[in-house]
Amino acid sequence: MLNHIAVILRGHIRTWRWIHPFVFDFYESISRNVDYYMITWQGSQHYTNLYGSFENKNLITLRLLEPVSDFADSYVNAAYHNYMLLPYKHEREKTVNYDMVVDTRPDVIPVLQKNAYITLPEPNTYYTTQFELHHNFLHNAYDVAISDWFMISNSKVHDIMSERFIYSNEQGNQVTIRHYAELQGFSVNNLNYVKAYMARPNIYKAIDNNGKLDTNLLSRLCSEWASLSKEEKLDIMDTLNIPLMDFSTGSRTCSI
Repeated sequence: MLNHIAVILRGHIRTWRWIHPFVFDFYESISRNVDYYMITWQGSQHYTNLYGSFENKNLITLRLLEPVSDFADSYVNAAYHNYMLLPYKHEREKTVNYDMVVDTRPDVIPVLQKNAYITLPEPNTYYTTQFELHHNFLHNAYDVAISDWFMISNSKVHDIMSERFIYSNEQGNQVTIRHYAELQGFSVNNLNYVKAYMARPNIYKAIDNNGKLDTNLLSRLCSEWASLSKEEKLDIMDTLNIPLMDFSTGSRTCSI
């Protein structure tokens, strides 16, 4: 078990209301001490008891930012959120040393793989849960991209990856994130001991009356959401009181 980790939860709140107990269970199963940092857009905090969801947890800060349309892409948006949290993280690191920093989102459920062994991140290494094919804007062709909803690194690598927000005046995607990491001299590796699942609004189907999560349904429900009609999605969101702005995105697997 690790001794102390930082967990960055950035972006739209989305399904945090339903999944936060499972998120906490995961991190507290791999580390004795967990510091949480949350940052989201104003208007996304529809969950009125957002602070209350961190009861008895070590929440270092919760920041609410004005929406910025210029930071709508996956390359700059995540870096902007992470960069805005760096002063709080650096202040905290005056008294603690983090074994790792997890860069993730409030709508992601991490699940430890069977018989997995937790290892410390290697220096100069950036970890993702999987690789994908995305469009490379520079070469107008498909290229290797990282999944950008759950990344792990040591604190130094996390800071440098966050600082791309300062140095970039261009938009990009998950291919661009990989390119930036490699330009810093970092290896980009697959994380083999955890699987990260997107928790779409239909996640309620995987939670029973006792509040227990059926992890076997996670992958299917994520795929199911993308195949639902707009009317079916709107009906679920209306029932669960999730604002449309939380799913105003260009992602085909996420959007309404």
